[in-house]
Amino acid sequence: MKLQFIIDKLESVPENVRELYVESDGKFKLDVDGAIPKSELDAATKELDSLRSIAKGPDGKTFKEAFEGSQTANKAIRGERDALEAQLKKWQELGDLDAVRQWKDELDGLKATGAKLTDAQQQIAELKKTNREYLDQVNIFKSKTLEYESANKELGEYKTRMEKQLDMANAESQIAAVVESLPIANQKALRRNLIDRYKAGDLKRDEAGNLVDVDEERNLATYAKDTMEAFGLFNPSTSGISNPLSSASRTTAAKETTFQTMAGLFKDAQ
Repeated sequence: MKLQFIIDKLESVPENVRELYVESDGKFKLDVDGAIPKSELDAATKELDSLRSIAKGPDGKTFKEAFEGSQTANKAIRGERDALEAQLKKWQELGDLDAVRQWKDELDGLKATGAKLTDAQQQIAELKKTNREYLDQVNIFKSKTLEYESANKELGEYKTRMEKQLDMANAESQIAAVVESLPIANQKALRRNLIDRYKAGDLKRDEAGNLVDVDEERNLATYAKDTMEAFGLFNPSTSGISNPLSSASRTTAAKETTFQTMAGLFKDAQ
């Protein structure tokens, strides 16, 4: 059987152990070496109660419980706490002050561990905040990039249109100058014919930017004269023509020119 440290009457214990008790202040206490006064035991108990209160946060949770997602660590702390409380109960019964102090040191260690876990939580929160801010900046950058790409595409399309318009205006200017130099030509019809041939690819530009035929054998003036004669594009009011082509020759030349035009279009299509 377990012996009680303090009893009111000797009769409450077997006779063979009554001699182990001595009377003190109207009570009977075990006469053992190393026993501490009750006042010291009460002080140690009070200190332990204080340690219990600081081992938990204001919300009543342990530091491990305050660390989200740490279920395994929390379970380990509860196990350590239960073991320490069991030892504390035993120490209270035996009055072992050194053991109580050791328990305090272990609780201080647990408190420090909880503080480290809280710091880690704060660092994680700050990292998440920084990551969110970075992602916001990335999204803004992507949005601006799309805007710039759209604007650049529009500018590119506008530039292409302008270049085509300028190119056509220059071609029309060259054609108009050449046609005007041929007073015997039906200038309106010849100009329209040459512009259509430039659009169809029968005329191209040389290195200097001047219009020539696709084979670069005739300049624009020669090509215009040949076209005028091939298609009979003469001014109706012209009374005479130098070295006019016969009707058969004009028909043959017209067929050859038309064949060249179709061949050029077919080549471009390939």
